[in-house]
Amino acid sequence: MTDHTEMSPLSFKIAFMVCATIALINATMVGFGLWFTTGKPVWETHLPSYVLGAALWGGLAAAIFMLHRIAIAFIAVILVRKGFGLWQIYNANHEAEMLFGSSVALFSIVSLAIVIFVAEFVVKAWRRGYLV
Repeated sequence: MTDHTEMSPLSFKIAFMVCATIALINATMVGFGLWFTTGKPVWETHLPSYVLGAALWGGLAAAIFMLHRIAIAFIAVILVRKGFGLWQIYNANHEAEMLFGSSVALFSIVSLAIVIFVAEFVVKAWRRGYLV
């Protein structure tokens, strides 16, 4: 008989790899941004957003790797950030911002689904006592 209280090590690996991959993508975007952005102040670009994304997703990956319950806080901050991003997109005033915002909104909804997937795993691991 299978004990359904145990979690598969594969689910830990999948959640960790998803978070680490997204952190790596954000860090790569920071590198490209630093390489190609010249003459503009950094705060007028998307670099701070990518730095924050790399830090949050990297922190979540590290928390999952260490099986620490701080992962729940990282998920909460990422969810607030995604929600605020969607709120910003749908409150745009100009048509150009709305057209650009629709593609960004689609990406935000997909990334929100990824956050919910990882959140489900983390909450399940926390309830079963795997997180310390």
